[in-house]
Amino acid sequence: MQIKERRKNIIEILLESGVISEVQYIKALDCSRAETIDPLDALITRCGADREKIMLALTSLDDGMLFLNYLQSANIVAESVVKSIQKNFSSCDAIERELILRGALSEEELAQNLAGYYEIEFLRAVNVNPASCAEFFARYDRKVFDACGAVAGEYSAGAVSVYITDTAAYNKIRIFAENAGIKVKFAAITYSLAAGLREKSRSASDDGIDTAIKMFNSGGAQLFAHDHKNDKTDMLADLRLSDLAGESRPVVKLLNTIIYNAVEKAASDIHLEIYGGRGKVKFRIDGVLIEIMNDISFDYFFAMISRLKIMAGLDIAEHRVAQDGRFEQKIESRPVDFRVSVLPSIHGETAVVRILNQQAAGLDLAELGLFGEGLKKFSTAISRPYGMILVAGPTGSGKTTTLYGAIKSIAKISDKIITIEDPVEYQMDDIVQIPVNEKKGLTFSKGLRSIVRQDPDKIMVGEIRDAETAQIAVNAALTGHTVFSTIHANNVIDSLSRLMNLGIEPYQFAASFNLIVAQRLVRKLCPACRLIDESEAAAGEEYKGAAVYSASGCAQCGGIGYRGRTAIFEILEMNDQIREMIIEGCSPLLIRRKAVESGMKTLRRAAVEKVRAAITSIEEIDRVTFE
Repeated sequence: MQIKERRKNIIEILLESGVISEVQYIKALDCSRAETIDPLDALITRCGADREKIMLALTSLDDGMLFLNYLQSANIVAESVVKSIQKNFSSCDAIERELILRGALSEEELAQNLAGYYEIEFLRAVNVNPASCAEFFARYDRKVFDACGAVAGEYSAGAVSVYITDTAAYNKIRIFAENAGIKVKFAAITYSLAAGLREKSRSASDDGIDTAIKMFNSGGAQLFAHDHKNDKTDMLADLRLSDLAGESRPVVKLLNTIIYNAVEKAASDIHLEIYGGRGKVKFRIDGVLIEIMNDISFDYFFAMISRLKIMAGLDIAEHRVAQDGRFEQKIESRPVDFRVSVLPSIHGETAVVRILNQQAAGLDLAELGLFGEGLKKFSTAISRPYGMILVAGPTGSGKTTTLYGAIKSIAKISDKIITIEDPVEYQMDDIVQIPVNEKKGLTFSKGLRSIVRQDPDKIMVGEIRDAETAQIAVNAALTGHTVFSTIHANNVIDSLSRLMNLGIEPYQFAASFNLIVAQRLVRKLCPACRLIDESEAAAGEEYKGAAVYSASGCAQCGGIGYRGRTAIFEILEMNDQIREMIIEGCSPLLIRRKAVESGMKTLRRAAVEKVRAAITSIEEIDRVTFE
């Protein structure tokens, strides 16, 4: 039976069942003859038939009976066998297996005739590429294949090879491909070969993922131990701790487990690294990288990177250039934004995922680490009706969080507050928040130009990156607006130098700035296991009379010795003496010396106070500050 004839039989069944009209049936046959097109394709593309109704009908269509008729008409199977099977069986899978059980056909003969029926290739041996297969199932649901016994093979450029053993698999995969918008190259194989391929694929998947999950739990010790039996997650849906074991796509299962746990453990970044063909996963928790998983096979690591690219809207086929993207996900109903950076290395692509919790709690200034005279100076400066407040520090030092704490403490319904950020890190009510979109031309400088025409009272600029943004921000502060911003600099004096290098004149600086703050984040000692520090450093003069503690490690802190972070601040208040020195062009060293004489606490001094207050350790402040 030629494939056109078989398709003609199918559309006859569609006509008899009322899915298509007689006019559509006749037109489909005419198109098929005139254009040498498949009758079923002609019905969908040329005759105005309802595609969804046809697909639904095909799902329930028993092509196995048509296959039996094909075998009988070709004198391959005796008429008596065909009639007996037709009388006793309705499932096409049962029909084809029954042919083998009755000795009417061998496994190989069945597969060969299936290939002839569909006019596809018959294969005695198949090699499936695990990496290609993993990439395919990173994008598409494996359940369809598992349900019909089909085996996915090579996947590339929107096309996949599929190996089938019966008519049910052919129809289900064809419908799946239509809905997914992918091309399928079918081939027929024996049941035994298919079972071996599925076992090999499933075993590799299960072993790889189960090993990874075990590494995840054991590698993180108490940090990450929880029951995965009921975990379930799905991209861009609400990730919850339920039914993960039921997720049929192993790469999705692994990546979602990593994302879920990273958020739950308050990690700021997820690092996916590859060395010598083996992958590693690290979390940055409280500013320190911790290895969570290692020895992930290259195939699964590569598939995980591909899945991440899909989630972030990146080019999955590009492996030679850096790519940046983002996606948003709800974790236990909390919105979380993820920024993704993928970079090629000599061993393969690596990725870093920055986690931005949009509903981060604890934006109170005192909770952030400001207290005493520092809190008083900061609160006074941000309450002034105009001027600029600048927060300096390296990436990940909490600058934006501090600015949001400032805005939260002074926000009033009577004030128009506008922010421009890359991206918006925290969502707040009654504040207009604008995300930078450089691809569309919305940069900090262009956005800021528009903001000043929106009648704002207070403006927050996520970061001063260039001379144009710096100049507009300073001008806004000079014309009656309160402007908050951040800059990458090591301390307050470096901030002065950086802005002047960006073209800000000394007189503008002196007139516009209310306060400059430099900050760092230090880890807080775990109160459950901290120990008295008996080292020589703890006996130093600066710690005299104080109880100094060091980190130990327990179940509550995951054996690390620290839980959470607090900020240390260096605050430069722009008094008259400092302003005069800036206008006169004094060196940064002289300005710093004068500021310290006037009562400014350096970062190191602020850190020492945290040690004396038993909040952190000497080892920790040595990690982030120096004299």
